[in-house]
Amino acid sequence: MKKVNSLKFWHELLFMLMMVSFTACVDDNEDTEAPYLEVNPATLTFENGGVQTLEISTNRQWKATVEDADWISLSKTQGEGSDQIQVSVPEGTIGEAKINIIMSNRSGILKSATVNVKAGAVIESKLIYNETLGNTDASQKPYISDYQGWNKSGDGATSVEYAGNKTSIRSSGLTNTDAYEGASGPNVVFFGTAPATFDIKKITLAEGQTNLKLTFGASRSKQNEDKSYDNSFTPETFKVSVSSNGTNWQEITYEKNNGDADHPYWILATANFTLKKAVPELYIRFTASESSVFRLDDISLSTDYGGQEVNLEGGNEPTITSVDPKTITFTDKGGNQDVKVTLANAEGKSLTVSGLSGILSANVNGTTVTVTANPNTTEAAVKQTLTIKIEGTEQSVEVPVTVTPQTAEGNIIVMSSSDIINGKTGTVELPTNAYGQQDVQNESTWYNWAYNSINFKGAKICIAPDNNGGGIQVQGNASDNKKQGFIFNTTKIEQIQYLEIILKVVSTQPYAPAYHVYAGTSENPTTNAIEANSSMKEENGFKVYTQTFDFTGGNYEYFTIKNDETGAIYISSIKITKK
Repeated sequence: MKKVNSLKFWHELLFMLMMVSFTACVDDNEDTEAPYLEVNPATLTFENGGVQTLEISTNRQWKATVEDADWISLSKTQGEGSDQIQVSVPEGTIGEAKINIIMSNRSGILKSATVNVKAGAVIESKLIYNETLGNTDASQKPYISDYQGWNKSGDGATSVEYAGNKTSIRSSGLTNTDAYEGASGPNVVFFGTAPATFDIKKITLAEGQTNLKLTFGASRSKQNEDKSYDNSFTPETFKVSVSSNGTNWQEITYEKNNGDADHPYWILATANFTLKKAVPELYIRFTASESSVFRLDDISLSTDYGGQEVNLEGGNEPTITSVDPKTITFTDKGGNQDVKVTLANAEGKSLTVSGLSGILSANVNGTTVTVTANPNTTEAAVKQTLTIKIEGTEQSVEVPVTVTPQTAEGNIIVMSSSDIINGKTGTVELPTNAYGQQDVQNESTWYNWAYNSINFKGAKICIAPDNNGGGIQVQGNASDNKKQGFIFNTTKIEQIQYLEIILKVVSTQPYAPAYHVYAGTSENPTTNAIEANSSMKEENGFKVYTQTFDFTGGNYEYFTIKNDETGAIYISSIKITKK
């Protein structure tokens, strides 16, 4: 009898284990729909505390956590399906943090999203210069002067040049892959016989760019007598200096992380410094005083909070650090536009202007230059260059000025946000304050519409809520192309001359809309960016931006509005001028 009971017990236990295993393999009953997660907005900005709403659009369970802050309160930290979170920040708070949204099911994490939170007088870091050294074949160990594979980027990188002494480009040694965020590999600057130097020359600095942050990746690897390696990084033998002219240098200090404590022995260094005097250009020099042990990669310069004060010789010269706007475009009706000039070290100096004639003229009032255009009654654009100069110096800047040709009424197309909403031609609906199932990589999910016999497509776009200015909301992301919304025409528009976009942001938003407009001769161009001429006025609690893009430099028939920058944009109207 005992033997039978024992057998029965083991049968029942085996049955229970099988049932548990079977149950564990069954996924959520609701998992028949593809998972999606959209969080809007991507950035919350609090000038002096308050409460703002975070919209979550999803079809799964989700959790919300706060990173890098204990001053953020969330009305809820978990839920299931689409929902809202009230985000609260106390008055007087200054700082930056992140809210991480994780969507999951029984199998684990499916998708995640991050919302940046900025409180108080938070400075948004702006990239000035970045160099990853590219991935061109470096097996021949070219010297700096011979290398052609540079991969520079940033607003101040256009005129950058490089120089080196006993330094070369190599792809040998321990790679920095995953050593720090943004580590690029494989090519690095190798410092040979000491003293060895690597110079970055002529980084352009714009208005207000005196509070700076320099970061770089570096490694030190020295072989000991017993053939072992010393990988500890020694800042005292690897110095960083800055200059305004490439002649007079001042050393700056930096801090390193502990990346040299473990494989792959690459550190990330950070130098925070403030220029006492504004300069138009910055030079950076790296100097190794040990031979053949140092490697350098991923150099980046951006605006930030600043730190160590640096007084660069040559910074006492009067200079024009920036003009706003950098270009001016008038319609054929003419008008007036102001150019605001920012000066450094120019006390007691005044501005002079030249270069305009005919229907164009300019006058100076302090540091503001007012440009006046009379109506253009011809069929050709009037294009001239305004030169602004500091009296008694050679310091000057040039501002291109254009007056568009007289345009027949039928050659102007003005498409409002309502026209986009009401012109739907496909099956995809345009939701409000959410992007639904729109996938930038799946054309069948894109929104289609027509206006004035012209067909358009868009993805990651929606109807913006009234508190964000209404209009058409276009998602933005600087690093993930799956989150970069766009609008483009699929019907050819003969000889586009100008594209004018009206955008709105709430008056408390400190940042102007950031996105790109591309021009081309085939559908959906994404490589030929056209620079914007921008003006702004405040109206009923909103900043209204008028941004004009000059297409007259080519026979363009297509355009793409692509938000490959940070933050959503809100479009009120799009105006197309044809020839």
